[in-house]
Amino acid sequence: MVLQETFSYACKKILAGAALAALMLMTAGARALTLEEAVRGAWAVSPQLEAQREQWRLSSLDRWRRFVPNEPQLLFTSADDRTNVAWGFAETFAFPGKSLAFTALDRAREEAQRSEWLAKRYEVARTAAQDYIDSAVAAAAVELQKKNIADLEALAQTLRARYEAGQATQAEDISAELQLRQVRADLAAMSDRLITASRRLIRLLGLPDTNRPVLELSDDIPPTLASELGGGGADLLRAEAAAVVARAGRGVSSWSQLPDISINALRNHYSYLPGSPNGQERTWTYGASMSIPLLFPIWERPEAGRARSQAVIDGAAARLSALAADSDIDDAAREYARSRSRLTDVRQKDLPLAEALMESTLSSYKTGKLGFAEVVLARKTLSDMRAQDIQLRGSILSARLRCLNRCATSSMPSEQNP
Repeated sequence: MVLQETFSYACKKILAGAALAALMLMTAGARALTLEEAVRGAWAVSPQLEAQREQWRLSSLDRWRRFVPNEPQLLFTSADDRTNVAWGFAETFAFPGKSLAFTALDRAREEAQRSEWLAKRYEVARTAAQDYIDSAVAAAAVELQKKNIADLEALAQTLRARYEAGQATQAEDISAELQLRQVRADLAAMSDRLITASRRLIRLLGLPDTNRPVLELSDDIPPTLASELGGGGADLLRAEAAAVVARAGRGVSSWSQLPDISINALRNHYSYLPGSPNGQERTWTYGASMSIPLLFPIWERPEAGRARSQAVIDGAAARLSALAADSDIDDAAREYARSRSRLTDVRQKDLPLAEALMESTLSSYKTGKLGFAEVVLARKTLSDMRAQDIQLRGSILSARLRCLNRCATSSMPSEQNP
């Protein structure tokens, strides 16, 4: 089992290294960096994942020591007159049931180390993915704001021509100029947020600050990445592992207070044969002992009871943590479904209506049927719908990071590029 998992881990390390190499190449080129590539790149450069993996490996190789809890002792004795010299060894073994109970506890702790590795892996992935989402949302918002500026500049030119022809008022011309200034100021603020978010992502991936990768804001997390991250988050993994350890601890509580068994073997050399028990020069002496206190049942009963009570407390705390983590996943799943439904409505209904409203309002303004205020309102409605599309995609990705495979996925209309 350990060999199989080691081989699987080696394959994943090779894939992570390849992802990191591809990451370095694409940040220097023009191809967009995907969310999955960013997460795998963060895995490849994370020292805590490697350290936790080593903790897991050591715990899987440490179980045999439960049967030999103490190191073997070498013995040597020599009589004052050197008529008898003996050497050998002594070892203390745990009571059989005690060893089996502690071995079960070690298996539970090994599983806990594995769950901790998966939890840390999920936390690294979530941090990298959230930084990627923040950067991608900021980049999409900057591009949208640039488009808004282009639209406003075209509208301002049309308005200036109408003003010079006497078909528009000076107030309308000034209003268009003020709006253009405000949108440009908003673009500067968005650009600063993009720089901050991108720098955080770049440093997490261990890339030079001069590299700013091109990011793409997708509609959902790739299925392969979601499947690899599993069905629950870090808190749920830790809570389930803690519950397993608590159950194993209850089994240990009854056995841990039992005494151990000691054995020894000595090789004797008698220079003075009358001192030998059987008259031989070289003999073997074997011994076994088990010290049982007279008041053992009464003396150790409180300790066993205390250990069982603590195991019950730990198990209850683990169940509460699991319930809280499961509730958070359910909330994320509902948010995910709600955001996907809203995004579908925005793309299928609201955006087309907003575009039709803008075209109709602009045409009516050119013919003098509507004023400039109606054009401004229609343009803002269209801009808000486009911004909502971006924000919803970011919310969908963030919610999917929390619920992973618990989220119910379905097809979604593709993004419109107005």
